[in-house]
Amino acid sequence: MRKITLNTKGLTPEKAEFLTTQCEKSLQRTLNDRDAIQKKGTFILGILSAIIAFGVNSLLKNMDKWPTYILLYVGIEIALLVLLSLPIIWGYLPSLYAGHGYDPSKIITGDYINQDLGKMKIGYAHELQYRINYNRKWNETTAIRLKQIATFAFLSPVITLLIVYIFRRSFFVS
Repeated sequence: MRKITLNTKGLTPEKAEFLTTQCEKSLQRTLNDRDAIQKKGTFILGILSAIIAFGVNSLLKNMDKWPTYILLYVGIEIALLVLLSLPIIWGYLPSLYAGHGYDPSKIITGDYINQDLGKMKIGYAHELQYRINYNRKWNETTAIRLKQIATFAFLSPVITLLIVYIFRRSFFVS
């Protein structure tokens, strides 16, 4: 448990209540942002999954009909999209500071229970601030990652065409 060493002189229960209410509102905003980011990530993952499924289906149906360079193109594109999907899936692991409330193991102690209500609320506000900071960092990191994945997914056909063009020029010289 974190020891609270604040100067609580002048802290009234009303001030402590105001402080914790503001922290709870801020945490709720960061959690709402987190939900929105996860929905966008799930949407991007759904699009990538559909494209991958369509690509694999086309590849399997046309394997004997298509020339080698087209098979190479589709195969590389599928591999790139699968690689782009993995960070989205890995990014949604359960987090340490997701929700509201205080961990009961931290407050069912004699030291904590014997504090006055103002210090308890300040301790709760500190805990909320840790959660706010954690969720803000997660939101920033995940939003940047999703933007990079979406950009790369948009550019991947061009990149794959360049790879196939170089491969075709190098190995299939007529």
